[in-house]
Amino acid sequence: MVTSLILSILNWQGVVYNGLDIEAFKFQAKPKNYLLFLARVESNKGVMEAIQAAHESGEQLIIAGVVDEHYFAKQIKPKLNKNISYFGSANFKQKVRLLRNAKALLHPHLLPEGFGNSMIEAQACGTLVIAYPYGSTSEVVQDGKTGFIVKDVKQMKAAIKRINTIQRVDCRDFVAQKFTLEQMIQGYEDVYYKIVNKSK
Repeated sequence: MVTSLILSILNWQGVVYNGLDIEAFKFQAKPKNYLLFLARVESNKGVMEAIQAAHESGEQLIIAGVVDEHYFAKQIKPKLNKNISYFGSANFKQKVRLLRNAKALLHPHLLPEGFGNSMIEAQACGTLVIAYPYGSTSEVVQDGKTGFIVKDVKQMKAAIKRINTIQRVDCRDFVAQKFTLEQMIQGYEDVYYKIVNKSK
């Protein structure tokens, strides 16, 4: 109710997507044999759902991100094994390497996100995204083309089995067409000019 009220009074002028330096995210045609969870390691980011889907699919999962120490010790550490591993908090180079070499990025976030940069970063590397349908997901992932939008662990497991139906070059092309720095800059300029012209 409060959110709807706030949105109704905003002076909305347009949507400008985040952009990235696509050359900093090198394309990888042939990934390694692991799935990746890259986010803060906490309950509302869906890390437990990612672990469950990977475990029940018999897949390797690398978890990378800043942790809540208490949550990690109590909930995540007991589930780590030869297939489910914690990388740590990745710096930029490590993040790119993890994204490039992953078969897929698991993004089962349970709360709506305004954008979700990791989803376009993954696709820029050629890595498909398997994500829950909240927030910007439907605008950032092309379901069936650059990844899969799923509702629960069961659907995530089914999507994992379909990873090879996605062409990694399609993921890269999608980002190149929609989410570059140049497009973001142009988007802001267009909005600024729109506002200026309205004020004349």
